[in-house]
Amino acid sequence: STILSRIINLQKEGNFLKSRPLILEILKKDKKNIEYLKLLSITELQIGNINESIKVISEAIKLDKNIAEFYLIRGYSYMKNLDYQAALIDFEKSIDLNSKLKDSYLNIGVIHSEMKNFKKSIEYLSKVIEIDPHDNRAYSNLAHVRAEMNQYDEALKEIDKSINIDGNNLNFYLDRGNFYKKLGQFELSLSLIHISE
Repeated sequence: STILSRIINLQKEGNFLKSRPLILEILKKDKKNIEYLKLLSITELQIGNINESIKVISEAIKLDKNIAEFYLIRGYSYMKNLDYQAALIDFEKSIDLNSKLKDSYLNIGVIHSEMKNFKKSIEYLSKVIEIDPHDNRAYSNLAHVRAEMNQYDEALKEIDKSINIDGNNLNFYLDRGNFYKKLGQFELSLSLIHISE
């Protein structure tokens, strides 16, 4: 429909606020449309209405309990709310439904890193790389976990993999400079910072 293409275009432009009333319009006529509930949930999340996002995606889950992506979205909202226990339950559920959902492994890895469960974090981040060896987020998160564990040599190896995948990400170079600094290689870290400026 033309409304749908308008919604998609607005979302592509990042104009979530404008797309919201259009989605609500469709849901008025079709309350149980899980695709639109998903779209509304993501939209609320983008706007910053985290609790509303959780409420909407929970409606969708009630209508169909077997869609992995719905648990991923709700888990991500819980994570944004710093409700890590609820987030972990949803991410695990999404993996039960779809063992290839790399974003769930990534998010679980990030949560465990926040909770200082570094071994668990490494386990889940490594799983992301198993599924997709080109996911630079997994390597950069691994690098941070290694750094937290004071394993700066390992951290450097991981951040170099991120840089190989995405050489335009300035943060990776800044991270690398910091890891070198921690290793006491001040000369090297200074020269790297000049390169990336």
